[in-house]
Amino acid sequence: MCLLAACGRERAHEAGLEWKNEPMEVASRVENPDARQLVQAGFRLDGAMPRRLLKARAEDAGTQGEDSVNLLDFGEETAAFAAFQELSSNAEDFAEGFALREDRVYFRRGAWVGSMGLWSWRGIAELENSLSVPGMPAGTRYGLPGAFASLIRQKRLEGSERLLTREFLGLPLDAPVYAARYQCSGDTAWIYASARVGPDFGLRVARTFGGSVDSSRGDLRIAAKSQTSSPLHLRFSGHGMVGVEGCFDDSLTNFWIKMQARALKNLK
Repeated sequence: MCLLAACGRERAHEAGLEWKNEPMEVASRVENPDARQLVQAGFRLDGAMPRRLLKARAEDAGTQGEDSVNLLDFGEETAAFAAFQELSSNAEDFAEGFALREDRVYFRRGAWVGSMGLWSWRGIAELENSLSVPGMPAGTRYGLPGAFASLIRQKRLEGSERLLTREFLGLPLDAPVYAARYQCSGDTAWIYASARVGPDFGLRVARTFGGSVDSSRGDLRIAAKSQTSSPLHLRFSGHGMVGVEGCFDDSLTNFWIKMQARALKNLK
């Protein structure tokens, strides 16, 4: 059964893009789409821009015969994750791998972000078992980008993981910061880690928040009150930065910083 109007022409496909082991037909392809083209396809993004925008359709009932799937190719998982953040609204979205907004469903598969009509949605299990994208075959469960494995796991709250870009602690930034919430003495706190944020940024934080600066132990340590007046501790070394915001338990804060600093060299 042909689901597109152009039944007579040779059909375009994308290597690795399949629905239930059958190639999906690529109805349109836009290289380096601009913001206007993304909005027209249902994506409002302010951060990382995709390399390509594809509109594809399967030839079975998986897409109900009437709906297409819009797909953005970001080239790597972390950029796709950052884009998915912009399209999501709550922690459950990140834990489950999809987000419902109005009449659309948004999802991330590896380095790809996609959307489909709510009327075609049959659940995350159906999507994972049916949709193959380059680098991620059908049957692969939703998961965080591999870089998040470098964040310590003890007391981490599932679904709280975030990739901070463009801004960190209210200050402009041109390097990614990995973040997640953790349980801290009946409350929650943030742990931060970045392999590319250097001590110059730490000095900016100290100036902005009136924090103390300690470089007597071979690294740079910043202690301040954050925007919400919570304790903020950042430590900078040759491997990058680790930090804790919002934990009033000093012993736990020091333990987290020490443990995360050990894993920092594995963060890309």
